[in-house]
Amino acid sequence: MENMAEPDEKEKEGLWWFANTDGSARVLHGQIEVQVGSPDPYLIQLYCERFGRWAETRVVPRLTNSFTKEKWYFNVLLPEFHQYLLSEEPLSISWESIAILINTEGSIVISPKRGKARTVVIITNTRRKWLLAVMKWLLHQGVSSRLRKRRLCIERRNSVEKLLRQVIHDLIFWKRLLAKLALTVNGEPWEYVETLVKQVKAIKQLIFKASKREIRRRIAESPPPPKF
Repeated sequence: MENMAEPDEKEKEGLWWFANTDGSARVLHGQIEVQVGSPDPYLIQLYCERFGRWAETRVVPRLTNSFTKEKWYFNVLLPEFHQYLLSEEPLSISWESIAILINTEGSIVISPKRGKARTVVIITNTRRKWLLAVMKWLLHQGVSSRLRKRRLCIERRNSVEKLLRQVIHDLIFWKRLLAKLALTVNGEPWEYVETLVKQVKAIKQLIFKASKREIRRRIAESPPPPKF
């Protein structure tokens, strides 16, 4: 059932970032279609939760020719008043926007540097002007970053920790685990941290492996019709 109440400005901001990062938005038969493909079940669930308030969502398993063959494909057709999703410029930026960027296009990397654990947060996007806008907004919040081609990198320890504290509760499960670990071990001797980092990475790998296995199982049970 469609929700015919127009979202407020805060809701529009969040939906716009979801639709324009990993996702894509277009006009289809007078409605606004948003779709995204990912092997990450937590990310797909997040899309369902956010867009499911406005229209019925659909998720189907697919095999693709991309590097990650197995993907869940999310799709939703929204009422016409969601045309703001087609804007080429961000409506606004907030900590929620940053959390969405980390969930969809971000990485939390914990690695050794000079024998100690170091965390870097990386946001990757092909639209450099968006990254510049995010970089400027973060600077106003006391978070420094550097733009390297299509990557916005937050590297300084105090900036990384401030950023993660602000967004941690809005991160999907396995990225929230990484954020919690980073806030706990940043700057600690790597010899004490390495095993913990490997364990969190192993959890992510198990999640994705189970997800891909489920995609293949569902496709095997209901294969797509032949093409003529």
